[in-house]
Amino acid sequence: MENAVQYAKDRYVSVNIFEHEDVLKRLDVLPDSCAASADLLERDRAIYEEKGIFAPALIDGILKELRSYNDRTLRAEIGTNPHKILELVETFMHCG
Repeated sequence: MENAVQYAKDRYVSVNIFEHEDVLKRLDVLPDSCAASADLLERDRAIYEEKGIFAPALIDGILKELRSYNDRTLRAEIGTNPHKILELVETFMHCG
C-alpha cells in the first residue's frame, strides 16, 4: 500500500473522539455489520494479499465467515429496541 505510514498517522487517535468533534469528523465510519465488513475486505483484499502477506484462501475464509452472519439489515431490524441491543452486546461483545 502506498503511503501506508501516512495513512496510519492520519487515523491515529489519542483523545476521546466524542469530546473532540474535529477528530471525529476526519475519521471514516466503521462498517455497521459483518456483511459490510466483508464488502470492504473484498474491495481492499489486494492490499492484504500484496507481497504474500495474507493468502487468498485466508481472505476467502474470512469473507465466508463474515457473510455467514447474514446481518446486513440487523441494525434496521432491531432499531432502538434496548432489549435486543443488550442481547446482542452480551452475546457478541467481549471486553476486558
